[in-house]
Amino acid sequence: GLVNLKNLISNLENLISKKRDPTYLNYLGYTLIDYDIDPKKGIELVEEALQSEPNTMEFLDSLAWGYYKIKECKKAYEIITKLNSDDKEVKKHKKYIRRCYDTRQNHRKNKTKSQKGKHR
Repeated sequence: GLVNLKNLISNLENLISKKRDPTYLNYLGYTLIDYDIDPKKGIELVEEALQSEPNTMEFLDSLAWGYYKIKECKKAYEIITKLNSDDKEVKKHKKYIRRCYDTRQNHRKNKTKSQKGKHR
């Protein structure tokens, strides 16, 4: 539950304070993102992890999920569509992000269509 989550976060913060290990940075970042604790801080941590390991799929997935959580669907979509993975979690994220992206795109298109020619 919540107590375990708080423990996990403080343990990870502790580990990171000693060594900025990319795996722990990503793990903490993803936890902050996935549980809606602090998605923006989560993104920063994941970006730091990516500086050491730019092509790590798990990190890129976390980053995309972070952008999704702060409603930056286009950024999220651009990242996640580059990941070819059979990983269940990645596939789930892809589905949500694509839905968010498509909804936003359609919303924009409908806004720009002229009001003329509508049947009453």
